[in-house]
Amino acid sequence: VANQGLSNAEGVNFDLYADGKLIKNFDLSDLEIGTRKTLSVTNLYVGKSSKNLKFIVDSTNKIDEIYENNNEADLTINY
Repeated sequence: VANQGLSNAEGVNFDLYADGKLIKNFDLSDLEIGTRKTLSVTNLYVGKSSKNLKFIVDSTNKIDEIYENNNEADLTINY
């Protein structure tokens, strides 16, 4: 997760969804301008039949941004 904006980001949250269901919310705290954080998750159960994972930063739209369209990423799982 990177802050590519023009101001510090305070209270950054990161949500992980599996097939549309919230699995885990992570508090990333604050991100200063130009900094980034790497999140590593291990042993997080998302369900054996899950087909789609969605990662969303600032899902509550708390942070005022110039470009809001880069806060989500989707991952399709093929078994």
